[in-house]
Amino acid sequence: MPMVMMPVSQAVRDKVSSAMGTGQMVIPGKAYDILSGDHPTLALTAMLVINADTSDDEVYKITKALIANVGEIQGVHKAMRALNPEMMVKQNAIPFHPGAVKAYKEAGLM
Repeated sequence: MPMVMMPVSQAVRDKVSSAMGTGQMVIPGKAYDILSGDHPTLALTAMLVINADTSDDEVYKITKALIANVGEIQGVHKAMRALNPEMMVKQNAIPFHPGAVKAYKEAGLM
């Protein structure tokens, strides 16, 4: 069965980006055989999703470590090179855990 990458209009990308804090990117046409050319789409920055029942203290410690060690994360993969602490708080597609909010506020990011 052939696969098709569905187009997303600029108007929809703009509206979703504004409402949900997503970014916009272009998937290069050479990335997949099914693409006939570059493909504009939406993207979320890297995010760690955690169970809401995880303790505030545990999430606080994890988030604080991510902020402090962003340079290490940037070196993991070329797609992560652009990651910075400001990007960690940009999204609003899902709510932040209270422990993460505490760490971000302490770091002056919220």
